[in-house]
Amino acid sequence: MQVKFVYFGMIAEKLGATEEILELSEDTQNVRNYILNKYPELNTMSFSIAIDQELQDEIGEGEVSEIALLPPFAGG
Repeated sequence: MQVKFVYFGMIAEKLGATEEILELSEDTQNVRNYILNKYPELNTMSFSIAIDQELQDEIGEGEVSEIALLPPFAGG
């Protein structure tokens, strides 16, 4: 299945892109493992994953349209 990956902040800077379309196999469940295998340079970075706008690392049942990699949030 083709999924739109969206990158923000320092993740986008590190990868040199803000988004891309990637092909995920039907048996891909853990997005964090998938992305760290594809981009080992992210292993040293802390980030959250949002799958269809819900924070989670695992793909559940059904289609996925967007996966976002989010850098740590600073609050005040």
